[in-house]
Amino acid sequence: MKLILEPLANLGDVRDEIARLVHGELRDESCVATCGGGQEYVPPVDIREQADAIVLKVDLPGVNPDAIQLTVDKQRLVLAGRRNDDETSADSKPHLRERRHGSFHREFVLPATVAPDQIDARFEFGVLTVTIPKLQRARPRRITVTA
Repeated sequence: MKLILEPLANLGDVRDEIARLVHGELRDESCVATCGGGQEYVPPVDIREQADAIVLKVDLPGVNPDAIQLTVDKQRLVLAGRRNDDETSADSKPHLRERRHGSFHREFVLPATVAPDQIDARFEFGVLTVTIPKLQRARPRRITVTA
């Protein structure tokens, strides 16, 4: 077996984290101490910034939309819920369990440039899409130069 060390492999992650800290972008507060341990199930999240909004996409396959709780408290967006184990019969014995289940809780600090009272959330095909509109003053606008 050959072990290859790549010391710069995570340099992009470090750069992204520094940019988030410097620019005050949306960041995930729930994973500081718990992602990768502690929680039974941590749904993966993608965050993209558009000209007029910040969009989160959360993979929640097998989760009932009624079991999802999305709340805003001050400048925090809180996502919580539960992914149930669908195979809990007494007459079956698992041989391999790779799919995670259980409660989940994620918190994201919202930047001051968004309108938390206008958040929209849609659940389709196991993906929760949360759209957080930016405030009008935070959106880029073209300025006409007159002579």
